[in-house]
Amino acid sequence: MEHSITNMIHLEHQAQMNYYAYCAAGADHPYISKEKVLEFSANPGGQFELPHFKQAIAKAGMPLYGGVWQAWYEDSAANL
Repeated sequence: MEHSITNMIHLEHQAQMNYYAYCAAGADHPYISKEKVLEFSANPGGQFELPHFKQAIAKAGMPLYGGVWQAWYEDSAANL
């Protein structure tokens, strides 16, 4: 159930981000390369070890929560 709901929310969020990119940069906005998608897919849970994530983490630090599902769970629990 968690996996299905998370996939549904990710799909909706990705569609929204694509729309925003289109509005901001037009039809020729840059996309994530297939190589980056495959690299990320090959490292489930280990994405923070990938070079481009290491750069972002060095700059901003590790995420403060356990992913989107954990963040949504905590937000929902706080509003009960």
